[in-house]
Amino acid sequence: MTKDQRLMTFLLGAILCLGAFLLAYRLSELMMFIGDFGWFYLSARDMLLSGQVPLSGIPSIHPWLHQGPIWTYLLAAALAVSNFQPLSGGVVAILFGLFSIFLIYLLGKTMFSERVGLLAALLYATSPLVLIHARMPYHTAPIPFFTLLLIYSLYQFLKGKASFFPLVIFSLVILYNLELATIIYVGLVFLILIFGWWKKK
Repeated sequence: MTKDQRLMTFLLGAILCLGAFLLAYRLSELMMFIGDFGWFYLSARDMLLSGQVPLSGIPSIHPWLHQGPIWTYLLAAALAVSNFQPLSGGVVAILFGLFSIFLIYLLGKTMFSERVGLLAALLYATSPLVLIHARMPYHTAPIPFFTLLLIYSLYQFLKGKASFFPLVIFSLVILYNLELATIIYVGLVFLILIFGWWKKK
């Protein structure tokens, strides 16, 4: 490993540590908790106590449409491991936030350069709006991670690495399960595929 590579690795580690500190800072005092969060906690609790696995999540703005149940499953696992500690939901959200910091670095490095990746990771890790949403024990918390995963895998696929296409589909499925509005990404990927077929690429 060269001196520059060691420096870049150190900077990435420092950014991740900074992100972890900002995300976890006074979590027990400052973690938001509203009624919608409580819906998931009750759903996860009932799943653990009754053994009945829900097949849908919280209703959307249209009551006949429901979000998917993945966040309930993740929250139930966290509650089971932590003996029903309410902060465990925030910890799961924070973990997705940390993975997102690394993934945005990887995406910036892959598409542009390592310096761009580090700068993007630093801006992401210190963005107040990102920090607020990445601490919420809510089904929206994993969306940035899976959106970045979608962009990364789609970019690799478009560069000719066909093995990344299953990851594109996986990301789309998880995103739709987390938030119905992410169906727009399916249309975007479909348009890219149609354009590629039209250009015979």
